[in-house]
Amino acid sequence: MKNQFEEEYFNEVFTNFLIDGDYNAKFHINYILAYFELFEFKIKSILEIGFGNGNMLEEISKKAKLDRIIANEISELKTKELLKKRFIQKQNIAIINQNFLDIETKYLEQLPVDLCICNSVLQYIEEEKLDSFLNKISRISKYVYLTIPTKKDFQNLKIRLNFEDKYAFQREKVLYKNFIQKYFRTIGTNLLESKFLINDSILKQEFYLSN
Repeated sequence: MKNQFEEEYFNEVFTNFLIDGDYNAKFHINYILAYFELFEFKIKSILEIGFGNGNMLEEISKKAKLDRIIANEISELKTKELLKKRFIQKQNIAIINQNFLDIETKYLEQLPVDLCICNSVLQYIEEEKLDSFLNKISRISKYVYLTIPTKKDFQNLKIRLNFEDKYAFQREKVLYKNFIQKYFRTIGTNLLESKFLINDSILKQEFYLSN
């Protein structure tokens, strides 16, 4: 199947609009690191699925002392662009230009990363593959920073900004929640904890912890 996430996609979606997690990457990363600092959990290894322009990847590599970085992107164009960026020269980084579902992850199941960043990716995954996608992440990453625009979000973006994304699936919030809660606990805004890898939750107060 032809990969649709190349120059046309990035020109249409990223050129004329400010994409959350791209233009404001530093604020997302500041929030993530502050959250885990509060719980005295050090992020030392990360996986980013769909790194796009690489802004979140660059911000976290500058602000956290990372022993291991895995950067995954389906777009050959964006992979080539990342390889030219200066910040990666100082990092222990593996760059994988492949569909995430096709990546062999047995080694990561033995040595999971602390954090997976998956910013605005799930809306491009076919519904029949969502379960496999989330299950796979839950077995290789202790925590996940996940953002997903829902059908209602897309409707609001159309009204407020005249923004449309013809490449994305517009789905109800409940559909995503049903898939996510099988494999993760919600521990904060955009933050999930793997039920498969973490038995004793980082959150100790029952009031704030999802099932």
